[in-house]
Amino acid sequence: MPTQNSIDWQAELSHAKANDLTIRELSEKLGVQSPTVRKYEFRTGIRLRRVNPDAAKTGKPSLNWEEILTQAKEEGLNAHRLAIRLNMSRAAVLSAEDRTGIHLPRSRPGRHPVSKK
Repeated sequence: MPTQNSIDWQAELSHAKANDLTIRELSEKLGVQSPTVRKYEFRTGIRLRRVNPDAAKTGKPSLNWEEILTQAKEEGLNAHRLAIRLNMSRAAVLSAEDRTGIHLPRSRPGRHPVSKK
């Protein structure tokens, strides 16, 4: 069994991302714990697919944030408006932005700064 230090994390994470593996699947494949995979995700900047293991229990489906944020960006929504539409907190939307790297506009649509005379 390989140790953490003997694994080429850049290559393993790139391969896992290309094959659409989850953190859990990669950790089982490598024989390490999930937090170890997350640590090396952070260090390499390569993010794997997230799956909510309790989605079936809670009745809350796992959201495809990349698709949601891309569509919201095309519609010109900001984080606040998207949070209202999804009935969740703005912090949850901002967290999803950070996880995916897809950022929505920060200004309010249809608003213009007031010019001082």
